[in-house]
Amino acid sequence: MDVNQALNELRSMADKDPQTVAKRRGVPAEQVLGVSTAKIRKLAATLQQDAGLAEQLWRSGLHEARILAILVAPPELFTQSQNGWVHNIDSWDLSDHLAKRVAEHYTADITAAGTYAQTWTHDDRELVRRAGLALLANFCMRQHTLDSDAVTTVTRLISDAASDSRRQVKQACCWALRELGKIDT
Repeated sequence: MDVNQALNELRSMADKDPQTVAKRRGVPAEQVLGVSTAKIRKLAATLQQDAGLAEQLWRSGLHEARILAILVAPPELFTQSQNGWVHNIDSWDLSDHLAKRVAEHYTADITAAGTYAQTWTHDDRELVRRAGLALLANFCMRQHTLDSDAVTTVTRLISDAASDSRRQVKQACCWALRELGKIDT
């Protein structure tokens, strides 16, 4: 499937009011088609991972196309372009989707995940900082145990961001801390 076919498919799946979706996700209405995330996931499941398609979908600027881009991007793309993508995040759900995919890629590597989390949690932009905390939450969700150094690293990153009073950051701090608390140390 090429980018035009994917965009047309997304447009044909639209069944929600774009204004309502835009308000809920905090993005400009002109970027929203009105497609549920569940439908986007179903579409992604029919597609093969494709770096070229993912990049083109991301560049479209459409909210649902960006979610689809994250879902169809192959794992190796997350070692190359997620830093570029994270700087273009314009909603909490894009932040969380991207963080989840990066965490999936680095499940066994706290050092690599921690490098992204550290960079992102120290960024001044609200949604980039949220992405860093969401990455920590998603990483912790995939762990059964963590050694004391990893716990210290994750705790420090959450603590560093905890003084940020912005809503999206506060919510992500709570989420990351809850997930850390579920791990055996």
